[in-house]
Amino acid sequence: MKLLYNLKKSLPSDDPIHEIIPYYWYYHGPMSEPVSHGVEFLYGIGALKKKRRFVFVDGNINYESLPVYIIKAVKSLLNGFNSWDNPKKYYDQIYIDDAPFEFSRPYRCLFLDKLEKYVEKMKNGQTTLGTFLDSTQTGTSRRVIAFKKTLYQCELKIPNIADFDEFGRLYSSFVGDAALVFDYLQSETNHLLLERTYDVAKIVCKTFAKGGRIQDTAHDPPYEKDVPRWRKDFAQNMKELELALDNFNMTVLREVRFDEEIAPYNEKQRDILSAVVDSYFADGK
Repeated sequence: MKLLYNLKKSLPSDDPIHEIIPYYWYYHGPMSEPVSHGVEFLYGIGALKKKRRFVFVDGNINYESLPVYIIKAVKSLLNGFNSWDNPKKYYDQIYIDDAPFEFSRPYRCLFLDKLEKYVEKMKNGQTTLGTFLDSTQTGTSRRVIAFKKTLYQCELKIPNIADFDEFGRLYSSFVGDAALVFDYLQSETNHLLLERTYDVAKIVCKTFAKGGRIQDTAHDPPYEKDVPRWRKDFAQNMKELELALDNFNMTVLREVRFDEEIAPYNEKQRDILSAVVDSYFADGK
């Protein structure tokens, strides 16, 4: 899926391949239904066998010959590529380079992925946020600030279009509750609360993706016919997100308790938060 996306990118905009394998931007990045259906078809007829990856099976199947320039483009694309490696780095680079909305990059790469690592570390014995080791941050309070700062910055990057007005309101609710959770987990252990926060964070990401693909900048022209259906899907997801956030809010109110006031930030930390808050309100939120 992602290799063919990069193949399409490498070819001129008027090349027929843009019509043959159209893409839209979704939760895991670029998605193409013709590519997905093609893989399923080849798997169904036995041309592909799934091991740790899909591999072609020798058989009496005739394939159309590809133009020479396509073959050269594919060879260039595959130069140095190892399909047995963990593909996450490859996926992440596409996300960083091509995500059509500014919200998506920091939310996915700087918040959601780091939160996932935190969940895994907690399962493996690192309990509080204060013991969560992150190579880019030092100090408990700085890690709390990093999580919250990214959430605030993402709020400023929600597209200023009508389709995302309600999403923006719901996202603000998530930010407020998640910030309380991170302050609490700075010195407390609550695995279920952390996992619940991560679950809701994923719903936020998926909901945004469903709203994002509706926009012209996030899908190729052949998908225009799907936009009405996508709008209904997005509206349904918004209702599900609202319910999830209501439940999350009740969970936070029930679980988060501070025995004493949170220790005040030092001067440098206050400066960081002040800069975030100033830019937050300056943007008219």
